[in-house]
Amino acid sequence: MVDLDGRLVLVDAATFETRHVIAERGPYNVYVFSHDGRWLALGREARVELWDTQTGEMVTDVEPEDALSIQAPMQFSYDNDLLLINAVVPAPAALRRSENDTSNLPYLWDLPAARNEADTTLPRFFELYSFYDYRYGFVMGPNRKVITGLP
Repeated sequence: MVDLDGRLVLVDAATFETRHVIAERGPYNVYVFSHDGRWLALGREARVELWDTQTGEMVTDVEPEDALSIQAPMQFSYDNDLLLINAVVPAPAALRRSENDTSNLPYLWDLPAARNEADTTLPRFFELYSFYDYRYGFVMGPNRKVITGLP
């Protein structure tokens, strides 16, 4: 939750007292809580930070290659083990009409692997996997099913 001073803070739901200050100032582009409330994913400029809401500490972070910024939507899988990240990247040369053209690129981040709790489950043993063929975006459904649109 953002307080009146523009800080990003975690508050106690019963008392509304501040438990942890996550960020004193922006920019933070997007944030989302895991389904169980244990994790907070925070998009700050071109990187994503993963925060433990119980301790108020940043556990890990990642910066997608060539990312210019992180934007909504950002979504946890139902089991809270994957995070869908939407990064703004330079458009591929074949699609560019000007040097400033950008494209949205979805990434999946394997969170247990990022926290060194398990091996990654993503293709080619990547911890952060980009889906270049799905620039129109996708959403995650139950049981790690992905829904996407192709051009």
